[in-house]
Amino acid sequence: MKAIIYTLTLLPTTIMAYSGDCIPSCEITTAGTQWDYANVRLNPCNNRPAITQLYDGDIVYNLDNSRFGCGYWYSQVLYGNNKVGWVASQFIDCGGNPPVPAAAMAADETGSATT
Repeated sequence: MKAIIYTLTLLPTTIMAYSGDCIPSCEITTAGTQWDYANVRLNPCNNRPAITQLYDGDIVYNLDNSRFGCGYWYSQVLYGNNKVGWVASQFIDCGGNPPVPAAAMAADETGSATT
């Protein structure tokens, strides 16, 4: 229940941040992956079950909020009937921009990449 309330509280704040500007629309694409859908999650991590799936060609709106979690980059999106969730960035195509790689290496304190 807390997660639902948290998600609902994000929506008005996020939308207001874009007032006057268009929220960029993006398309779900699973090309080059072993998947035929992208999971939508409540948080930027795959440690809980997905709340729904989006398929190739589904339109989402990029809320310009990306986070690294559980080994992957996630983007916060508006989808469906004004719902907000997190989708792995590798599945989002925003006008030909290359998707973020599925996994990324974190830099340690010295600046070298670690796995």
